[in-house]
Amino acid sequence: MDLHDPPAPRGAIVAVVLLTLFAALWRFPFLTGENLWFDEVFSVVLASQELGELLRRTIADQTNPPGFYLLLWAWTHAGGFSESWIRALPAIAGTLTVPAVVALGRTVRLPWGAAMLGGLLAAVSPLLVAMSLEARAYAPVALLCALSLTLATRLAASRVNGHPRGRLALGVLDAALVMLHYFGALAVLARVAGALLVSRDFPGATGRAIRRDAVLSALPAALALVAWGVIVLAAATGERVGGNATWIPAPDVSAVLAFGSQVIGSWGGGWGALSLSALLAAAVALGWHTRHGRWLLTAALLPMLLVLAVSLLSPRSLWVPRYLIVAVPAWLLLIGALPWAVPRAARTAAMVTIAGWAITTGLFGALGRQPKPDWIRIISPLAAGGPTTICVNEAYVGLPVQYHALKTGAALSVLDLAQCALVKRPGWVLMRQGTDASLGGVRDAGARLGPVRALATELPPLVLQRLEWPAP
Repeated sequence: MDLHDPPAPRGAIVAVVLLTLFAALWRFPFLTGENLWFDEVFSVVLASQELGELLRRTIADQTNPPGFYLLLWAWTHAGGFSESWIRALPAIAGTLTVPAVVALGRTVRLPWGAAMLGGLLAAVSPLLVAMSLEARAYAPVALLCALSLTLATRLAASRVNGHPRGRLALGVLDAALVMLHYFGALAVLARVAGALLVSRDFPGATGRAIRRDAVLSALPAALALVAWGVIVLAAATGERVGGNATWIPAPDVSAVLAFGSQVIGSWGGGWGALSLSALLAAAVALGWHTRHGRWLLTAALLPMLLVLAVSLLSPRSLWVPRYLIVAVPAWLLLIGALPWAVPRAARTAAMVTIAGWAITTGLFGALGRQPKPDWIRIISPLAAGGPTTICVNEAYVGLPVQYHALKTGAALSVLDLAQCALVKRPGWVLMRQGTDASLGGVRDAGARLGPVRALATELPPLVLQRLEWPAP
């Protein structure tokens, strides 16, 4: 960014190390604070398979490419399946995102103070912290997005300085990114668009070299994504592709602000929402008026705008805050640069204000976050009277029950509704809210269902009903 860029102060590396340790303390003590939830259990189940079965199930699921499952497979083979070890993988990625954001800030010529403030925001960002404690791909995705943009910026700078390098490394990194999550493609696209935008400032051979490097380095990611898409489509003959995304609601203004509050935190509605809007608008304005800031701004805004357009203009919404984690590193640096847009006399106050805002709202966000379901407390009473049958209408719904019952030794067996209608064992029905139409089969078989009891679960919300059968 074309701001004043003084040399690194003494002790800068020590400061980055201390900031990284601070991020680790914000994450590692809480690895086992909550039970593994639906998607995490699915990750663990896939990682426990042989590689061939892992790939088969990933293809059938369609939700994500296989990158994270393969990474978790290697991780669990190295250290086992304890919850602390499983969640240590995303926690390490989330912690390393902090120095990666600092490195990105320095690469785009932010002052050390601005880069460090961006790193502090990464350490306490509600979304980054939450995803660092979840055994899914999101924390590694954020890390690779920061590294990809850093390598791309350095590659462009090397063209300006006459020493091109790094295209192959960038291509491999981007290919790994899109294999972790489909939204990694948006990060690669934004990175290429930013390079094309910046290259206009360098006419002649230099500008052409920057544009060529940007496009060629994205080819491995494009080829990997196309190859995986062909495999998924070929295996989905006669099935609905993308059916797993039907639960995503269309976004509105409040959804956009809610994403902003997960990036840096806010104090809710009213003045909190107004302050957050002003902060994000100021970050956009500052980014637009500086060369490398436009590159960061493209990385921050383009994924959001594309997802927003698809979600509003098509029948299929894709707006999920955790998916948009690809834009978070760039947003944090745009916000971290804001104090350098005010007079020097007010800079320290601006830095303290933003840092205090982030730490305070990050803490309150962590304390107020909807906890994951306490599956141990849910299944223990169900199995207290001896062997118990849980009937589900989707295998996905029964995964946490099976996993935590196996861990605790609870005498629970999970059957689908068709099996329950055949064996006619008394037990419980566990299902998503609003899917009671699937109970027709057990009702026709003579089952009696008790009142609906909502459970404290989300994504999806579940209900529990007592299942009884007439005496033979």
